[in-house]
Amino acid sequence: MIETHFQKQLSKLQNNILNMSSLIEEQVKNVLKAVVNREEELIAQIVATENLINNLDNKIEKQCLKLVVLHQPVALDLRIIFSAITINNNLERIGDLTVKIAEGINAFNYTQKELELIEYSKVAVIVKKMVVFAIASIENQDVNIANKIIALENELNTISRLHLVTLKEYMKNNSEQIDASLTLYEMLHSLERIGDLTTNIAEEVYFISEAENIRHKYEASLFENE
Repeated sequence: MIETHFQKQLSKLQNNILNMSSLIEEQVKNVLKAVVNREEELIAQIVATENLINNLDNKIEKQCLKLVVLHQPVALDLRIIFSAITINNNLERIGDLTVKIAEGINAFNYTQKELELIEYSKVAVIVKKMVVFAIASIENQDVNIANKIIALENELNTISRLHLVTLKEYMKNNSEQIDASLTLYEMLHSLERIGDLTTNIAEEVYFISEAENIRHKYEASLFENE
């Protein structure tokens, strides 16, 4: 079957979404590592990559607009394009958060003890898994991945909110480390937001495949034990 001009352009859009996904996955892995080792070169790389992400973000937005305006797609194709806009937006926001974390790493001298206080290694593992699952869901259009992500999001939210309180108490008793603790507080909140954004991506993948909005289904699962 001969591929139409629209199908070719749609394929280019999907390839660019995958390119954006790869950039974001690498950014997350790098920043999670940089928080621990404070490697200057790695931090600089994370910040520099923001320009590539922003340029690709703009390119994807323009592609989506052209596809809608010029071809007036319907049904599945329309869902793919609209979801691509949302997925791209969520990926770009994850990228922004990685840069925010990277820029705060050397601002204040937080200690290994303080990283252990907020169970950073455990949080990092969860966030990395969520991002990897989100990227896999985009690549494979796998709706089952959404359930894995929501389970991890619940775990991440529980841990991060607990340790946000822990940091508040720590600051009260360690006034000399308030600035460093505030940096960790913001970092922990940013990691929680990255988890939220991966869930948004999973929901969009589900919408593409099943034409069903599962946002309220997920909200119900968050409160099913209350």
